[in-house]
Amino acid sequence: MKTGLKLLIVCSVLIMLLGGCSSRPEADTLAVIQAQKGSEYAEMFNALSLGNIFDYNLSLPHADKTWVEVWVEGYKKGKKMQESPLISLSYGFAPSKTSAGALGWGIVKEGGAQKSMILYAPGVSTGLNSVPDVIDKNLSSMMGSVIGDQKLELKAGESAILAVWRQNESGGYHTYGPEQLEEMLQTDTVTLVLKIKVDTKNPK
Repeated sequence: MKTGLKLLIVCSVLIMLLGGCSSRPEADTLAVIQAQKGSEYAEMFNALSLGNIFDYNLSLPHADKTWVEVWVEGYKKGKKMQESPLISLSYGFAPSKTSAGALGWGIVKEGGAQKSMILYAPGVSTGLNSVPDVIDKNLSSMMGSVIGDQKLELKAGESAILAVWRQNESGGYHTYGPEQLEEMLQTDTVTLVLKIKVDTKNPK
C-alpha cells in the first residue's frame, strides 16, 4: 500500500475518533435527543400521505437506570384541555446498559382531518389514539420541532419541549420555542405540545 494512501486512511480514522470523543455526552446525562430528517418513519408518512410526523433519535447512555416519559399536552385558547395529556407513554430500566432508536409523534389524517395520534420510542408504541375533536380542520396550522438541528441533553429530573402544533384564526405565527410557550397559549386557538422527561426513578 502506498504511503500517501496509508496516511489518508490514518487521518480519516483519527478524525472519526476525535469527532466521536467530542460528541460524547456528559457522565450524568441520561438522554441525548436530535431531530431526524428523512427517517424511515418520515418517509412512510409521506409516501402513504398519513399526515404529519415529528421524528427524533433518542440515545440513552444509561438505559438500565433511566425512566422515560413522553406525552402531548393540549391547550384551547390558553386553557389546558380536559383530556390532556392527549396521549402518553412511559418506559425504562432496560436490561441493556445503553439504548438508541427512534422517538416520535405522528398526527394521522382520516378523511381530510387530523383525527388520531401515535407516540413511539425504542421498543414501545401507543398505537393509534383517536382525538377527533382536538384539531380544527377549518383553521390554518403550523408545526415545528423546537430543538431544531441541535442535540438536546437531559439529566435526571429534567424535561423539555420537543415540538409544537399550532392553530389560530388569523393564520399569523411568530417564532416558537420553549420560552414563547405562554405567548403561544395566549394567541393560538389550539396548541399541542410534545414533551419528554427523564429520571432515575419511576414516578409511579
